[in-house]
Amino acid sequence: MEDHDKQPKDPADWAAENRDFTSDILDSVGARADLMQTDPGAAIRVLGEQLAGLGLDDPAGLSDRHRLRLFAMLMAVVGEYLYCVHRVRWAWLGDGTPPLGGRWVVSALPGPADWWPTTVDVPGLCMAALASSAPVRPADLVNRAEELAGLRISSF
Repeated sequence: MEDHDKQPKDPADWAAENRDFTSDILDSVGARADLMQTDPGAAIRVLGEQLAGLGLDDPAGLSDRHRLRLFAMLMAVVGEYLYCVHRVRWAWLGDGTPPLGGRWVVSALPGPADWWPTTVDVPGLCMAALASSAPVRPADLVNRAEELAGLRISSF
């Protein structure tokens, strides 16, 4: 196995780091650190309001460094929401693409009984949102991930 084909981190560790990061983000905006676990919809609303209030929902004016930080935040928050509401899990999907030889996805989203477990490329959704000219809203990213997985779309 070549180095680029190796999973970069254990999925459970990756999920725990994203969970902690989400809690830190919520705490930093004055919300309860456990809000994503206790009321995921409220957590998404609070974070969306904070992004809009700070003008961070429009990534066009952000530096590359700030855009990367926003990407990491969105990826963690959307993934954690999907975990708290739908009990997804992070998984490494090795596909040979540079630079890492794969990508993180959320998987095991529940669908109709005759469906195979669905994977959703949350980092890809977040990156596409940041490249778009539309405002970036966590609720829109959650809804898109749920739509791609064939799930009920959350109302915020």
